[in-house]
Amino acid sequence: MSGDLVRRKLGIELSHLESTLALTDKVLAEYHNRFPDSQAMFRNNIHRSGCTEISTGLSSAVQITSFHNLISVHSSPVTDGKNIYFGSNYRYLHALDMHTLQERWRFKTGKEVKSTPLHRNGILYFGSFDTWFYAVHAKSGMLKWKYKTGDWIFSSPLYHEGMIIFGSMDGNVYALDVDSGKERWRYETGHWVIASPVIYDNILLIAGRDMHLYAIDPLRGKLLSRRDFGSPLHATPAVMNGKAYFGDLKGNFYMLNIHSFTIDNIAYARMAIFSSAAVCNGLVCVGSRDRHIYAYDPSDLSPIWSFEAARAVHSSPVIAPEAVYFGSDDGFFYSLSKADGTMNWQLETDGLIRTSPLVTSTALFFGGQYLYKVY
Repeated sequence: MSGDLVRRKLGIELSHLESTLALTDKVLAEYHNRFPDSQAMFRNNIHRSGCTEISTGLSSAVQITSFHNLISVHSSPVTDGKNIYFGSNYRYLHALDMHTLQERWRFKTGKEVKSTPLHRNGILYFGSFDTWFYAVHAKSGMLKWKYKTGDWIFSSPLYHEGMIIFGSMDGNVYALDVDSGKERWRYETGHWVIASPVIYDNILLIAGRDMHLYAIDPLRGKLLSRRDFGSPLHATPAVMNGKAYFGDLKGNFYMLNIHSFTIDNIAYARMAIFSSAAVCNGLVCVGSRDRHIYAYDPSDLSPIWSFEAARAVHSSPVIAPEAVYFGSDDGFFYSLSKADGTMNWQLETDGLIRTSPLVTSTALFFGGQYLYKVY
């Protein structure tokens, strides 16, 4: 075989290989867009969908126990399979054994910890109202690094391409190097950033109190698009199939096309929406200050059912295979039927519940006046 023929044949084979690899990358990217990996973070994954395939098997709430050495918990719990991690108004990040609720360690900050930690590769990343963002070793509770922002941090972080990304009430969105904590980029908005960032199809979404939803290039921190909604946005969008679902403080609940940045549909609550929506398996649920949790069809926001609690629902619901779980300012934790919103069971606690529940195969965990375990 001549050298030219060999080179030509090799070139064809390499071209086929490159085409196959490109197609494989495209298929994998689409798969991860449709089915993001579950992670120990706020709302379960980078799409912040509030959806889990884990079932507790709880047909009723048999027992409830709590870790009492706290002053209110507004940070949602996460787990690495052994421990439960969460912040408290007691100014600590806590690590508890998930089976016994015995404390493993606590890490002290200067003020309340309302940010939900991200657990990744043995490190916990979270912000505090003391204006610092922290990276702490999950095994020991020892500091790895910290970074100073200009105001309180309510936003819960996510990981993307070697960076930890979060918002601050100083109005900035930050991207820090995951290993060193050095700033990679920041993007300035017009007001507080209380919501948490979302990643979908290499687009970073984040909502602001300046009434805008932003689409940002997550690698460079450059604006791709933004839209004014005419009302402050505190809730974190939930994303599925290229659509973002979120509410504003006027009670409007939106379905937005992420790529065109156009509004597909709007539903309406009677009061402000602070709750972050949950979306999966033909259902999108969100709470409102008007005391209701609403369930819609995610294809067009047509109503499916609603449930009224005794007080506001600021808790962000989770949709599990067997039920929708959430808490209320009335102090009750609820399990509802996904089909029609009827109540499976409820549990009374000692104070308002504004966290997002953690669903495991053996128990439910959520924060309120204390950290609670239902099993």
